[in-house]
Amino acid sequence: MRTILVLMLLLISLGAVACNLPASTPADDSSHEATSSHDDTWRRTRVGWERQAEWRRPLVTPDPPISPLIVGLLQVLISVTALVAFPARPSGTGKRFRQG
Repeated sequence: MRTILVLMLLLISLGAVACNLPASTPADDSSHEATSSHDDTWRRTRVGWERQAEWRRPLVTPDPPISPLIVGLLQVLISVTALVAFPARPSGTGKRFRQG
């Protein structure tokens, strides 16, 4: 039991550290800049000359098609329906009570 708790604590700690680390970026190649005399903001592509800044567009996260609240309510509804449809039956090995 202690081993599981120690491993969980270790994994949570590593996750917290990984979330706080800055993203890695490629190293600057200063030798390339010394040999290049033109402006690096424009690049030749298949469709012509384009600004490099326009390549990266902001990431747009779409709204989920179904609200998480609706999914949770459906889970509760299905669970309650299953409990009502299939009630618990007493096992045959237990003591039976007298009726009457």
